[in-house]
Amino acid sequence: MGAAFSIRRRPKPAPGEMVAVRSVTVQDGPHHYAARTDQTVLDAANRTADAKIRFACKGGGCGLCRIQLRAGAVVTGAMSAAHVPPEAIAEGYVLACRTYAESDIEITRAIPERKAKKPTEEI
Repeated sequence: MGAAFSIRRRPKPAPGEMVAVRSVTVQDGPHHYAARTDQTVLDAANRTADAKIRFACKGGGCGLCRIQLRAGAVVTGAMSAAHVPPEAIAEGYVLACRTYAESDIEITRAIPERKAKKPTEEI
């Protein structure tokens, strides 16, 4: 059985391209918000009071805005393979700052992996 989502690279927008509004449902929310097709999922979320997605750079380099697409279709810009390797893309992971909703979508906010802190020793 195939995946319930579609991820493809974003082509350059055509002059005069029509802008549509898509629905974004955050499964680990519960949050629901609108995203224009010319607006990243990150920008749309952070313009909404309840649906914030963490970020640092907005350019695909930090990986903090990593989300998992659960349903729907998106197009993406270039993403760092260090944060989203091909096997992660196959599982639906994308960077919200580089992702545009092509249809109504469902996402979960992925928590980036953190390095464990060394235990401190009391003296």
